[in-house]
Amino acid sequence: MRFFSMKRSKAGFTLTELMAVVIIVTILAALGLGSYRKAVERTRISDGVTVASNMMGSVDRYYEEIVSTMGSEWTITDPDNRPDVTKLDMAFDNRWGPCVNATNDEQGYCIKTPYFEVVVFNGYTDARRVKGNALGDYTVRAYSEVLPSSPHQRGRPVCRFHNEGGRDICISAGYTTCNNVACCDASYGNNCPTD
Repeated sequence: MRFFSMKRSKAGFTLTELMAVVIIVTILAALGLGSYRKAVERTRISDGVTVASNMMGSVDRYYEEIVSTMGSEWTITDPDNRPDVTKLDMAFDNRWGPCVNATNDEQGYCIKTPYFEVVVFNGYTDARRVKGNALGDYTVRAYSEVLPSSPHQRGRPVCRFHNEGGRDICISAGYTTCNNVACCDASYGNNCPTD
């Protein structure tokens, strides 16, 4: 009579080895996720700069057309003269819905994009970062190139932050000169606007 012995197979991994691999992969993924999120937000800031600057350019063209038509009897800096978005020469679809974070007096002056609510003010436009229906960590502000605002603000965007996370995002996007409310690029020197 022959006895068969059961040999233990050496193929495969032990549970301890698998757990070690899972832990290492989790740590690497967590480190990479933070960098990935910062890279995505830097891209979103670029989108905000583009949409705010384009909107401000459209407002500037509106102001130039009205002034050339109406002359000196029309005052550019009068708050009642800011154009609502239907008067601008830009095509906006309304598929993203109404601006949920705009105040009642901002509703006609606001459009929503996938990541921003862009509001027209006298002399500047704000692209407010939104996540779902809540305000995000920062706002990109573009200033008019035709309004008599202070000369250092004309045409160059500013990244305004709402918390420390927003400040970090602004800095990582290249707006490195900061005060207590906003970060600017180096061309501002130490004169980053606080309004």
